[in-house]
Parts: sequence; structure tokens; C-alpha cells
Amino acid sequence: GRRLALIILNEVASKTYDIDMIRRIMEEEGGDLFDVRSIILGHIQRGGSPSPFDRILASRLAAHAITLLARNRDNSPYFQVVGLRGNRIVDESLADAIDELDWPCERPKEEWFADQLALARSF
Repeated sequence: GRRLALIILNEVASKTYDIDMIRRIMEEEGGDLFDVRSIILGHIQRGGSPSPFDRILASRLAAHAITLLARNRDNSPYFQVVGLRGNRIVDESLADAIDELDWPCERPKEEWFADQLALARSF
């Protein structure tokens, strides 16, 4: 029954509206209705230093996204999701990507490793 709100900013989102300013506004406007907390995550808290796999995957995803943007530069805006499926970089519409999620459980409806769970549990 507890409701939460989350605001995420990166380091360069705005020079004016930084995390401290947003926190102060939320505290002032919220009064006693809710608590406001802010945290600035470092690289270790975000998952540590990227591995070579992480760096290569990021480059592959970025290259694919740029190719999509270049291909659609004269058309109207649209939303695409770029990701890794197996060992291939794929793209699909945002609506299709959302349909693949089991929202109450906050995970994919079909997980690639699901058929291996019995094997993993046997060890």
C-alpha cells in the first residue's frame, strides 16, 4: 500500500535543475506529506567498473541505435528499444518491448534461462 516516486537525473541533465535544487523544491512543496531523499550514485554503486564485455556491448548498442536514427532522420519521431537477444543486437517498438514484460513481477514474461532452472537446481 506504500506509494513511491522516483526521479532520476544524470550528471548533465541540467545545469540549473540539479539534484539539490529538485530535492529542496520537493521538500518545500511536500511539507509533511512525504519524505524526500537524494543519493548520488558512484560508479561502484552503479555496478562497478565496466568489463570488456560491457564496453563492447555498449558500443554495439550505440552503433545500432545511431543506425536506426540515421535511417529514420527524415521521418516523424518514433520510439524504438535496442537490446541484446541471444548474441544479436535487435530493435523493436516500445509497445512490443512493453508487451514482453510481466509488470507485477518486474521481469520478462519469457526468460531465456527458464528451461535451465531444473538443471541448475540439481547441483
